[in-house]
Amino acid sequence: SNPGKGWTHEEDTELKKRVRLHGEGAWAAMLSSSRILQERYAMAASVSTARQCIRSRWQKLKSSDDDADSDEALESMESECESDDEEEIRNPHPRLATSMAPSETTSDG
Repeated sequence: SNPGKGWTHEEDTELKKRVRLHGEGAWAAMLSSSRILQERYAMAASVSTARQCIRSRWQKLKSSDDDADSDEALESMESECESDDEEEIRNPHPRLATSMAPSETTSDG
C-alpha cells in the first residue's frame, strides 16, 4: 500500500467495511482498527493527515457510487493525499504508529 498511489480494490473494500462498522466520520477509529489502512498510511506525515486522506477517499467513493461509471471514475482518480515534501515521506511522523494503536490503558476499579 502506498498513499502516493491510487487506492487498491482491497483498500476501498476495507474502507467501506470500516465505515459500516464505525460510522461515517469515525476516521480515527477506522485507522486504529484497520491493518490495511495503517499500512497504507504508515509513511504519512501525521495521524491527522492520514485521517484527512481517509475522509477524502470516502467522499470520493460516495460521490462515485452515484455515477453510472463508478469503477472507471475510481480508477481515473488521482490521490489528493500525495506529499510534495519528500522529507516528510522519508521521515514519517513518529507518533503515527503509536497513535494508531488501540489504547491499552487499564484502570484499577
